[in-house]
Amino acid sequence: MSFSALILGLIVILFLFLLWKKNTHKKTPAHDAPSRAQEKGQKGEQLVIEQYQQHFGDEYLLLNNCTFIDQANGSTQVDHILISPYGIFVIETKHYAGLIFGSKDSKVWTQCLPNSKQTFQNPIFQNKKHISVLGDLLKGHIAPYALHSVIVFNGKSQFKYEMPAHVVSGGQWMHYVKTFRTQIMALDEVAAIYAHLQKSALPQNQATDQLHIENLKRKYAEQHQQKSP
Repeated sequence: MSFSALILGLIVILFLFLLWKKNTHKKTPAHDAPSRAQEKGQKGEQLVIEQYQQHFGDEYLLLNNCTFIDQANGSTQVDHILISPYGIFVIETKHYAGLIFGSKDSKVWTQCLPNSKQTFQNPIFQNKKHISVLGDLLKGHIAPYALHSVIVFNGKSQFKYEMPAHVVSGGQWMHYVKTFRTQIMALDEVAAIYAHLQKSALPQNQATDQLHIENLKRKYAEQHQQKSP
């Protein structure tokens, strides 16, 4: 074998080795790894779970991260459902820093940071959809007035304007929930509703998350078409 052929062979071997190394050390695809926004959301939800475990007794039962099919064959994801003899509290968590601009009637709110700002859906409207779906699921089990909306902002955020009583920061949600002291159902009813919602929720897995994402895409596409001339 000539010297030039030997060099060429070594180059080919080196190229194949580098190609193999690249393929065996690929990064996890972006859709498999949680986004920064998802990580923040999960952190906020975990704080609520820990606060519940530390400050509520056995008469309060908590469901987390529940996805339900609605009557339009779409889906809705609820961060937390706290079921008690004093009512059912539907909790939407947000994990933001900075100033939060918005009113109870505005469609979108704005998060303002020193060097950036972004808008997001008014969580009061978002939670109304959750309560509507839960009301349909619990029809015949409990009256609509027993469902209460709670919006919890975790993280270092401040409201620029005065918010309704059910929109709170940090652990204030616990104090708000505990202002409800009129018993409207027995403990066995609390357990029955907990079991019913648990059974009605879709499995907590990647397939459910993907289904919800696809439903959201379809919903936004339909809304865009309706707005188009």
